[in-house]
Amino acid sequence: MLPSRSTPLFILGAFAAALLLSAVAAAQVTLGPRVGPGVAEVRLVERNAKRLELDEKTLAAVQALATEAGAREEKLNKQTREERLKLRDLLNEELPEEAALMKQVKVVSDLGIEIQKHQMATTLRLRKLLTAEQRKELMELRKNVRQPRRRRQP
Repeated sequence: MLPSRSTPLFILGAFAAALLLSAVAAAQVTLGPRVGPGVAEVRLVERNAKRLELDEKTLAAVQALATEAGAREEKLNKQTREERLKLRDLLNEELPEEAALMKQVKVVSDLGIEIQKHQMATTLRLRKLLTAEQRKELMELRKNVRQPRRRRQP
């Protein structure tokens, strides 16, 4: 029995759908008892400024970092949601163009990587503001805090 002409398109569509679903699921998963990198860690430091014994200058720098990084992270998240919707629209076509589909998958993937890079850079910038003792205390705080569940994005 010979495979039909639509078999490669079905396989491609199934692969793209699986990739999209795994990306959406990964974005919604709570990562367990630890606070994640980036803005979440900055907010943890802000909430625990007294326990960490932050001076006014350091606290002001942490707050400025929270504002700047939060705005950038929100912009990236919004852009990612928009690009995922475009991918979904492509997948809703009966026979999506393979090149367009793969291009959109790359756009969504690249944005995910950009978000992770931003989170890591934010975490490094934050930790450079703290003393060695404060970083040790932060590690203890991170172990004892649950990350809040993310709301499901449309």
